[in-house]
Amino acid sequence: MEPYTLTIKDDYLLITGNGSRKDVVQFIHSIDLLNKLAQHHGLDKMLADYMKVSFDFEPSMALKQIKELHIEPIDNTLKIASIINEEMLDLKHIWELACKKKGIHTKVFIDPDKAKAWLNSLN
Repeated sequence: MEPYTLTIKDDYLLITGNGSRKDVVQFIHSIDLLNKLAQHHGLDKMLADYMKVSFDFEPSMALKQIKELHIEPIDNTLKIASIINEEMLDLKHIWELACKKKGIHTKVFIDPDKAKAWLNSLN
């Protein structure tokens, strides 16, 4: 089973994640995958729904690893509104930091409507 399903909307991609991410490396690879999907479809906005994904690593250790990792930035204009559930709130800063190091504009939400509104407000 793929770690996501993809739906093409009018001006953005909807990615619905599933399964689990076992470590920080998979976490970083997820960002690269999102970027490749956006480029392939010629879109620069993405709504990434991670509410059904389990992250099987310690958030504080993951944050430390991401701060120390050399993460190669990518040259793009991708903007990602990510949706997580309240139990994953510890991952908000980790995801935002990893995306920032990659050069991707992102914001993490618990409310899907707020995520869509933020994404729609971007040019």
